[in-house]
Amino acid sequence: MLNTTCLETINLNQILNEVIQNFQELTDVSIKQQINAEVQLKMDKYLASVLFNNLLSNAVKHNKEDQPIA
Repeated sequence: MLNTTCLETINLNQILNEVIQNFQELTDVSIKQQINAEVQLKMDKYLASVLFNNLLSNAVKHNKEDQPIA
């Protein structure tokens, strides 16, 4: 069924690492991740990826040149 949200427990660090890695391969922007603990969330894995992709995309677009994103 389309348009169905699939709630599951996801590892936030894993999702962020994947999204950050994709952005660093496509841009010259330095991205620093500062999550010290394992964070588990109950949410749709695809939507979490879309959310963090959008947030990082906005950060890259509005970032000052030669400044890392943290």
